[in-house]
Amino acid sequence: MKKLNLKLFLISFIAASQIVSAATAVFNVTVPIGTNACYIIGSFNGWDQAKSVKLTKVDVTRYTVTLNDSAFAAGVTLANMQYKYCSGPGDWAYVEKDALGGELTNRTFTSSPQSDVVAKWSMIWADIPPIPMNLTINVIAPGGTKECYIVGTFNNWAGPT
Repeated sequence: MKKLNLKLFLISFIAASQIVSAATAVFNVTVPIGTNACYIIGSFNGWDQAKSVKLTKVDVTRYTVTLNDSAFAAGVTLANMQYKYCSGPGDWAYVEKDALGGELTNRTFTSSPQSDVVAKWSMIWADIPPIPMNLTINVIAPGGTKECYIVGTFNNWAGPT
């Protein structure tokens, strides 16, 4: 009976220590006026736009989110994570820029709460559903071309299927 209690204790202790070891970090960001939404993407989610995390709006220019490193991609911790903000979901067209519209290096986490400022967006996302329409695209192709494919954000840049 004592061996069984000791095993249960050790299993419980290991499980509890794994839960306690998960770290959380608060991210606060100030964004330009006119921003409709704010998302964070980075190494923590494999830079996968489909997995970008929407921040909670605090007021007109401030957003916040708490991330838990237990959900991070393998090998990524708060100490080595990199990230960027986007004004919209699922597309790098909405990524943050410097004050002159230039590219930014990836941000790194320093302490919680992390306080960041976005100077400018490449584009501001507007939560407006697309207008359904028919579109004709004329393509000039070399002689002998049998098929031509088009990809873009409309099909998540997926190739021919």
